[in-house]
Amino acid sequence: PALSRRGSVTPGESVGVPSPRGRLSLGGFSTVDEVRMAAPKPKEVLQQLTRRVTDAEAKVDAHYALIALGRSANDRGDFRAALEAFEAAFKLQPECVAFVSAANMRLKLGQTDVAKELYSYILTQSTMQLSASAEEVAVRKLRQIESEANLKAKMAKL
Repeated sequence: PALSRRGSVTPGESVGVPSPRGRLSLGGFSTVDEVRMAAPKPKEVLQQLTRRVTDAEAKVDAHYALIALGRSANDRGDFRAALEAFEAAFKLQPECVAFVSAANMRLKLGQTDVAKELYSYILTQSTMQLSASAEEVAVRKLRQIESEANLKAKMAKL
Protein backbone atom coordinates (compact mmCIF):
# COMPACT_ATOMS: atom_id res chain seq x y z
CA PRO A 1 0.00 0.00 0.00
CA ALA A 2 1.15 3.50 -0.78
CA LEU A 3 1.90 5.75 2.17
CA SER A 4 0.89 9.38 2.42
CA ARG A 5 3.16 12.02 3.95
CA ARG A 6 1.60 11.43 7.33
CA GLY A 7 2.47 7.72 7.17
CA SER A 8 -1.06 6.48 6.58
CA VAL A 9 -2.40 4.45 3.71
CA THR A 10 -3.91 6.45 0.85
CA PRO A 11 -7.75 6.55 0.94
CA GLY A 12 -9.27 3.85 -1.26
CA GLU A 13 -6.03 1.84 -1.09
CA SER A 14 -6.27 -1.82 -0.11
CA VAL A 15 -4.68 -2.60 3.22
CA GLY A 16 -3.47 -5.86 4.66
CA VAL A 17 -0.50 -8.10 5.20
CA PRO A 18 0.28 -11.59 3.98
CA SER A 19 0.09 -14.24 6.67
CA PRO A 20 0.41 -18.00 6.89
CA ARG A 21 -3.37 -18.18 6.67
CA GLY A 22 -3.78 -15.90 3.65
CA ARG A 23 -4.07 -12.14 3.29
CA LEU A 24 -5.26 -10.42 6.44
CA SER A 25 -6.79 -6.98 6.29
CA LEU A 26 -7.37 -4.46 9.03
CA GLY A 27 -10.40 -5.65 10.90
CA GLY A 28 -11.73 -7.42 7.83
CA PHE A 29 -11.92 -4.16 5.86
CA SER A 30 -10.32 -3.78 2.47
CA THR A 31 -9.89 -0.02 2.21
CA VAL A 32 -8.85 2.79 4.53
CA ASP A 33 -12.20 4.51 3.93
CA GLU A 34 -14.02 1.43 5.25
CA VAL A 35 -11.79 1.38 8.33
CA ARG A 36 -12.46 5.06 9.02
CA MET A 37 -16.23 4.69 8.60
CA ALA A 38 -16.33 1.75 11.01
CA ALA A 39 -13.99 3.25 13.62
CA PRO A 40 -14.45 1.54 16.99
CA LYS A 41 -15.60 3.34 20.08
CA PRO A 42 -12.80 4.50 22.43
CA LYS A 43 -13.94 2.12 25.20
CA GLU A 44 -13.73 -0.84 22.81
CA VAL A 45 -10.16 0.10 21.89
CA LEU A 46 -9.23 0.52 25.54
CA GLN A 47 -10.67 -2.91 26.37
CA GLN A 48 -8.72 -4.54 23.55
CA LEU A 49 -5.47 -2.84 24.48
CA THR A 50 -5.73 -3.67 28.17
CA ARG A 51 -6.84 -7.28 27.71
CA ARG A 52 -4.21 -9.59 29.10
CA VAL A 53 -3.06 -12.47 26.94
CA THR A 54 -1.42 -15.62 28.15
CA ASP A 55 2.22 -16.29 27.41
CA ALA A 56 1.13 -19.07 25.06
CA GLU A 57 -1.14 -16.70 23.11
CA ALA A 58 1.62 -14.11 22.90
CA LYS A 59 4.08 -16.72 21.62
CA VAL A 60 1.68 -17.86 18.91
CA ASP A 61 0.96 -14.28 17.86
CA ALA A 62 4.67 -13.43 17.79
CA HIS A 63 5.41 -16.62 15.83
CA TYR A 64 2.95 -15.73 13.07
CA ALA A 65 4.13 -12.11 13.01
CA LEU A 66 7.72 -13.31 12.56
CA ILE A 67 6.68 -15.71 9.76
CA ALA A 68 4.96 -12.79 7.98
CA LEU A 69 8.03 -10.62 8.55
CA GLY A 70 10.28 -13.35 7.15
CA ARG A 71 8.12 -13.76 4.06
CA SER A 72 8.11 -10.02 3.47
CA ALA A 73 11.90 -9.83 3.83
CA ASN A 74 12.28 -12.77 1.44
CA ASP A 75 10.00 -11.06 -1.09
CA ARG A 76 12.24 -7.95 -0.89
CA GLY A 77 15.35 -10.07 -1.39
CA ASP A 78 16.61 -9.43 2.15
CA PHE A 79 17.50 -13.04 2.87
CA ARG A 80 19.52 -12.27 6.01
CA ALA A 81 16.54 -10.51 7.65
CA ALA A 82 14.24 -13.32 6.48
CA LEU A 83 16.56 -15.91 8.01
CA GLU A 84 16.60 -14.09 11.34
CA ALA A 85 12.80 -13.83 11.37
CA PHE A 86 12.24 -17.50 10.46
CA GLU A 87 14.77 -18.73 13.04
CA ALA A 88 13.22 -16.51 15.74
CA ALA A 89 9.77 -17.85 14.80
CA PHE A 90 11.06 -21.41 15.09
CA LYS A 91 12.51 -20.73 18.53
CA LEU A 92 9.12 -19.46 19.72
CA GLN A 93 7.14 -22.32 18.23
CA PRO A 94 9.09 -25.21 16.69
CA GLU A 95 7.22 -26.17 13.54
CA CYS A 96 8.12 -27.20 10.02
CA VAL A 97 7.24 -24.03 8.07
CA ALA A 98 9.69 -21.87 10.03
CA PHE A 99 12.37 -24.58 9.94
CA VAL A 100 12.16 -25.23 6.19
CA SER A 101 11.93 -21.49 5.48
CA ALA A 102 15.11 -20.91 7.50
CA ALA A 103 16.84 -23.68 5.54
CA ASN A 104 15.67 -22.04 2.29
CA MET A 105 17.17 -18.71 3.35
CA ARG A 106 20.48 -20.37 4.22
CA LEU A 107 20.49 -21.87 0.72
CA LYS A 108 19.78 -18.46 -0.83
CA LEU A 109 22.63 -16.99 1.23
CA GLY A 110 25.02 -19.56 -0.24
CA GLN A 111 25.26 -21.65 2.93
CA THR A 112 24.69 -24.84 0.97
CA ASP A 113 26.26 -27.26 3.47
CA VAL A 114 24.15 -25.87 6.33
CA ALA A 115 20.98 -25.95 4.23
CA LYS A 116 21.69 -29.54 3.18
CA GLU A 117 22.15 -30.58 6.80
CA LEU A 118 18.89 -28.85 7.82
CA TYR A 119 16.88 -30.46 5.01
CA SER A 120 18.36 -33.89 5.82
CA TYR A 121 17.61 -33.45 9.51
CA ILE A 122 13.96 -32.52 9.04
CA LEU A 123 13.43 -35.42 6.62
CA THR A 124 15.20 -38.14 8.62
CA GLN A 125 15.68 -37.25 12.28
CA SER A 126 13.19 -34.61 13.36
CA THR A 127 10.19 -35.48 15.48
CA MET A 128 8.36 -32.43 14.11
CA GLN A 129 5.07 -33.00 12.32
CA LEU A 130 6.03 -32.38 8.68
CA SER A 131 3.33 -31.11 6.33
CA ALA A 132 3.20 -32.59 2.83
CA SER A 133 4.19 -29.26 1.26
CA ALA A 134 7.13 -28.76 3.65
CA GLU A 135 8.31 -32.31 2.95
CA GLU A 136 8.04 -31.71 -0.81
CA VAL A 137 10.09 -28.51 -0.55
CA ALA A 138 12.76 -30.15 1.61
CA VAL A 139 13.07 -33.15 -0.73
CA ARG A 140 13.19 -30.93 -3.83
CA LYS A 141 15.81 -28.59 -2.36
CA LEU A 142 17.93 -31.50 -1.12
CA ARG A 143 17.86 -33.06 -4.59
CA GLN A 144 18.76 -29.67 -6.10
CA ILE A 145 21.78 -29.37 -3.80
CA GLU A 146 22.92 -32.91 -4.58
CA SER A 147 22.41 -32.40 -8.32
CA GLU A 148 24.46 -29.19 -8.29
CA ALA A 149 27.21 -30.91 -6.28
CA ASN A 150 27.33 -33.78 -8.80
CA LEU A 151 27.49 -31.31 -11.68
CA LYS A 152 30.37 -29.43 -10.03
CA ALA A 153 32.23 -32.71 -9.47
CA LYS A 154 31.81 -33.65 -13.14
CA MET A 155 32.93 -30.21 -14.27
CA ALA A 156 36.02 -30.44 -12.06
CA LYS A 157 37.04 -33.67 -13.79
CA LEU A 158 37.02 -32.00 -17.22
